[in-house]
Amino acid sequence: MQNLNNKKPTKFIYMGDPQPSRLNGDGPDYSLWGKLLRMATEKAYGCGNPEDGLLLLGGDLVNRGNRREEWEAFFEEGGDLLDNMKVASPESFFSFDYGCCHFLVVNSEYMGTRRKEAYKFIGNWIRDDLQESDMPVTFMLMHHPMFDVGTSFNDKVTAQTMRDNYLRLLTKNKVDFILCGHQHLYCRRKAQDGLVQLMGVSGTKYFPGWELEEMDFAMENESVATVFEVTDDEIRLETIDSGGAVIDTFTGAVNEKPKKDCTKCPRYETCKGLKDSAGPGSLPLDELEKLMAPDRSEGTVLTVRGEKRRRFTGDELAGLIREEHEYSVMRRGRLAFERFSGIRLADILDAAGAEAGSESTILFTNSRGMVRALKAGEILTAGRYSEDGELTEQLPAIITDEMQLIFGQRDAGQYNGSQWVKEIGEIEIIQ
Repeated sequence: MQNLNNKKPTKFIYMGDPQPSRLNGDGPDYSLWGKLLRMATEKAYGCGNPEDGLLLLGGDLVNRGNRREEWEAFFEEGGDLLDNMKVASPESFFSFDYGCCHFLVVNSEYMGTRRKEAYKFIGNWIRDDLQESDMPVTFMLMHHPMFDVGTSFNDKVTAQTMRDNYLRLLTKNKVDFILCGHQHLYCRRKAQDGLVQLMGVSGTKYFPGWELEEMDFAMENESVATVFEVTDDEIRLETIDSGGAVIDTFTGAVNEKPKKDCTKCPRYETCKGLKDSAGPGSLPLDELEKLMAPDRSEGTVLTVRGEKRRRFTGDELAGLIREEHEYSVMRRGRLAFERFSGIRLADILDAAGAEAGSESTILFTNSRGMVRALKAGEILTAGRYSEDGELTEQLPAIITDEMQLIFGQRDAGQYNGSQWVKEIGEIEIIQ
């Protein structure tokens, strides 16, 4: 846990995903994000380049993390502001204090796992961190929302999993705000027991929301920045749009934090939390990934979970029939065509005795424990489309020798490339 300031009235800036639109053919354009950053800085600190300030970013800084030119464009637009202000980005699990606030930064990719051992491990670390903090105000920064607005079926499953595993822990410890991004629109919602979630987008890539009526305030297709002003007992925010106009305001009381002294607990010395192993303000990702990894015991290559569990070895998978098909896939706004060979996903499920109806959820877990949720009816049989957008044939979903999921498109505009799951170690069917 790192303390960056003394306890005093605190101002900071939150900006959701700065990711630019892929439709710009001249390369990544961060000019609107840079304009927003400068306006928010002026609003928060009364000058264009403060000596001390805090900027929080909600993830998705670039479209392709392996492209140097995208990172260069991002940092060039941020300029001196990124050098002079403290910047936090949710790449791991850590915490810090700033002013009168405690900030807990978590990697929500890991929090979507359905493995009980993994979410207990994360939950213990979150619990210990929150209980050790003596700050009056607590913010949690994460990429994926805990209360989603649709945009994808996988997001709904991830959000529900996080609520099931962590929401009670956050409300019990009186977290005040969740700051998130990912769904590329702006919305604010009073979630539960004084906990508020704010989702932002500061780049030019926008997604529509399906369930905005559940939000207290929502706006699509607009880049925004939020300025927080926090005291020991009150949180105020103003959100500005790309023209500098205030589009949303909020004022709320700080949640009164529970008074608890863990040293008086009879289990204090034998507690299964991570006080000793994690170290202050960090979580050991190598230990977490071991807990999340699929079961590879006894030569297991793939585990399928339905009503029963079936473990496949490499030889058992090799005994199933292989097929080869050409799939259409959306890449950079254009249809491309690629040939893949593998075993039908439906044949693997049949061999495992697992039934998947069209409304079933199929969870794919990769070698690092990351989970992707897809609707069975949308992938088991989907389309191949021609360059003019015409459906040419229906194709099965297959698993390749590299344990990669390949499936067709529901329509010619579906960006299915990002949904292909690699290094699959486990498949689970939920009815």
